[in-house]
Amino acid sequence: MLRHQPLTRTHNNITVFIDARNSHSATHFNNSPKLKALATTVIQTIDATRPNIQIDYDFGSVVGFCDLTVTSDSDDIVYAKRLGRTIYSRFVKNKEMEPTTFVTVVLQRIPAGYLLLSAWLGPSVPPFPGDRREWPESRYFWKTHALIFGNQAIDERTLTSSCPW
Repeated sequence: MLRHQPLTRTHNNITVFIDARNSHSATHFNNSPKLKALATTVIQTIDATRPNIQIDYDFGSVVGFCDLTVTSDSDDIVYAKRLGRTIYSRFVKNKEMEPTTFVTVVLQRIPAGYLLLSAWLGPSVPPFPGDRREWPESRYFWKTHALIFGNQAIDERTLTSSCPW
């Protein structure tokens, strides 16, 4: 059985594949069933030419709920590894998800086309600190933002209130 399955094609006719069992996008698709169709729509608008692509697309109307939020010193913050991840994510316990008009997709060039690494409801954000694709602004961004706790499956054994990065 193929590990990467064709998902769709970009606007400039390049095949985009997905690891439907073990990718970050697969876990997000399980959490938000409409996301796969939305991500496919976004991919079909892209003229893919760069080795790595991260793009957020504004649908202009609400497409779902975003689990990213701005945080303050008064928020209840915890850290944990999401299932299928090797690095810690920052979570906030005392906030609710908000409606979003954005869908973000992350693609990486592979010999056969592109691989969909991740997709989520909400705007584009930097990778978490410790990710091999970490951006210079990752640490600052994730000190002031967090994911809403309870929306994504975590490894309970990794739950901590101490910042791991």
